[in-house]
Amino acid sequence: MTQVARQFGAVVAGSVVIATGSAVVGLMAFDGSVGWVTLGFALFVLGYALSQRGADSGVPTRPSGDRRAVEVVVRGGLVVGGVVGIAWGVTQFSLTVLDPSLTRAAVAGVSSIGGYIVAHVGVNRDGLGGSFFEPLLDSVRGVGRSPATEEDISRLQWAGFGAGMLLTSASLSSGFIWACGTRCIEDAVVWSPGRQGALIFAAAFAGWWGYLVAHRSVAGNWVDQSAHGPGASATRDGTSDTTTADSLSTVRLLGVVLGLGVLVAGMVVGVFYIRQGDHLLTNVGGVLFLSGYAIAHHLETGLPL
Repeated sequence: MTQVARQFGAVVAGSVVIATGSAVVGLMAFDGSVGWVTLGFALFVLGYALSQRGADSGVPTRPSGDRRAVEVVVRGGLVVGGVVGIAWGVTQFSLTVLDPSLTRAAVAGVSSIGGYIVAHVGVNRDGLGGSFFEPLLDSVRGVGRSPATEEDISRLQWAGFGAGMLLTSASLSSGFIWACGTRCIEDAVVWSPGRQGALIFAAAFAGWWGYLVAHRSVAGNWVDQSAHGPGASATRDGTSDTTTADSLSTVRLLGVVLGLGVLVAGMVVGVFYIRQGDHLLTNVGGVLFLSGYAIAHHLETGLPL
């Protein structure tokens, strides 16, 4: 089997696990079950890790000895804390759909994206939020992270990115409405209570593949390589590379904050239209959510994903 086939197979297998975890989240979030939602997101992380095994190439470079053990503990703590933050935020978001509150919607949005950032840094080391955690991670690993660089993206790549993000937005919007179920909608052409689990799984699977297409279009791979993969750090001699931290100027930092603000605003919009079962207007919130994320990610890392 070729390397490309192995990578694609791992991504497909990971997608099934991710969609399963997302279905658990969707089915349990509106019941306020943070424990089950946490389990769902843990499955999501497991599916992502499975996909990532296919994305990595060559033999991973790992630190050894005590430094390796400390890094595992620190990054593992970030992943666990991040998953709990996402689970609590998404559960509160779902409950806010049933009992709308602007303040609680904003808090749920901040908790969700904050948890995601922490968990993502724990898994990948780099990415959105990586600059904030860089001193901690450099101290336990002993090497710097890759510097952020502005990437030239062609029109065709932008088209693939846009198409993938639109699919993700539409899938997320419909998925949340279907997860809300009879509390938000009655029988429709596609929806019925007996199809709820299958519809949520399908929406999650399609939404994740929208993200994968968008990511491959602009980054050249299905998912990010793991932090221990080849090219994971810019320096191998034990010195810290400060290019990334220096490049995150005040203007960029403000842009990242603005992007995250747009993201949270998208979640607030979603709260009010999910309840109405309005797929189109909920999708407006989805577009704001993903656009805000792409803006923040691009300003920090040089790529929108």
